[in-house]
Amino acid sequence: MGNIAQAALKIFTLAVLARHITPREFGVIGVFTIITEFSKMLSTMGFGPAIVQRLNIESRHLFTGFTASLFIGLILGLITWLSAPFLADYFDLADLGHILKFTPILFLIESASVVGTSLLQRNMMFRHLALIDLVSYSVGYTIIGILLSYQGYGVWSLVHAVLFQSITSMILVFWVQPFPKKFMINYSALKEMLIYGWGTTLGRLGNFFAVQGDNFIVAKTLGAGALGIYGRAYNFMVMPVNLFGNSLEKVMFTAMSKVQNERSKLAKAYLAGSNLISIAASAMSVIIIGFAEEIIYLILGEQWSEVTVPFKILAGGILFRMGYKMSESLTRATGAVFRRAKQQFIYAILVIAGAYFGHFYGINGVAFGVLISLILNFMLMARMSLKILKLGWTDFLGIQKKALILFLITIILVQALKTLFAEFELKPIATLILGGSITGIFLIILILKFRQLFFSKDLLTMVEDNLPNSLKKFFLANKNQFKN
Repeated sequence: MGNIAQAALKIFTLAVLARHITPREFGVIGVFTIITEFSKMLSTMGFGPAIVQRLNIESRHLFTGFTASLFIGLILGLITWLSAPFLADYFDLADLGHILKFTPILFLIESASVVGTSLLQRNMMFRHLALIDLVSYSVGYTIIGILLSYQGYGVWSLVHAVLFQSITSMILVFWVQPFPKKFMINYSALKEMLIYGWGTTLGRLGNFFAVQGDNFIVAKTLGAGALGIYGRAYNFMVMPVNLFGNSLEKVMFTAMSKVQNERSKLAKAYLAGSNLISIAASAMSVIIIGFAEEIIYLILGEQWSEVTVPFKILAGGILFRMGYKMSESLTRATGAVFRRAKQQFIYAILVIAGAYFGHFYGINGVAFGVLISLILNFMLMARMSLKILKLGWTDFLGIQKKALILFLITIILVQALKTLFAEFELKPIATLILGGSITGIFLIILILKFRQLFFSKDLLTMVEDNLPNSLKKFFLANKNQFKN
């Protein structure tokens, strides 16, 4: 629910910013993000995931993680600050050099929050995490970003939005989740955390190149303006992933870590989670592709029409982008971080290769190359998970087959609605609202009525155990059918 609120807020904020900030300025901040995300990832050295994954955590782990994160963050911030002129020349973006001067402050703020955020996740305080994300985004982008963009600050409105979002998040984390803030290193704790953390960092490094590799190729070969367009298309694609997949991944990583030595429970959780993701993602992708023109027109405006085609192509990969989140949770929870790291680098190579060969055909070619890499990575990650759990492909494909039924039904419904709306020449906003509402309501009723057709037995049990009482009464109205 927190992610739903944040997604709605992001859509509103982006709709306003897109009318005051040019594609090139979005492209510049995209390059800034590539550089800062790379450095921030190294600055944490996997201390956060190590805190979540450890069965037993002590104060020495907490103040060691806090001190080490701050120290590494400061060093990497200074390196980025000193490298700013060279990076600006490399990307041929003069204003990038000035923007990167903010990095030491940004890295210190981000590093200070690592331990507190990880403790909130470890303690499964996801409501607090959701509220922190929502409030910090509101302050950074919806208030500061929009106000500055109205004043004509352009790309600097986005820079200040990033900075104020981080500051607000840090303050809230410190307030909600107190933890020891000693500047001290316990070397035994450091060694224990680095063994797991280094493997996690390698995996995150591979994932960074996979997530940002296509942006780097677009920025270098097609320019900042093209990156601004491609970046909007990619961000729209990952919105439903962040809305649903990232929430599930955070929860499942924490929950799986608590039963990491019980393979039968892990297998049930993995298959049930994969079932839930495939059902949600298959419907989302069809709805988004079907109403892509209306989404882009309403949120970004006519001047961003070039975003539509790459957005449609990338939306075809929602299932694969969201689906490998379950494998991510499993490998991290069971400590298979080096195997995961190896796969992440393979994924990065696939993305970079797909984007490079695709760029000869423009932005649409890059999007198609990235889609192919998403599909291949999804299959490779599933293969690794099945090996860990000692399951067969029959178990996994049986889950995906349930989603295929819903996928085909959604295609027929969306196409019928689009044809009907075209006859009445409805405006984009009417098409989107009516089409989305009718499709969503129909699918919810269909899934609830014929839940045994779409849900596995393990997922049905999860739903029965965890639904709020009000929804549980409705969902379990037919108890015998549920058991079947």
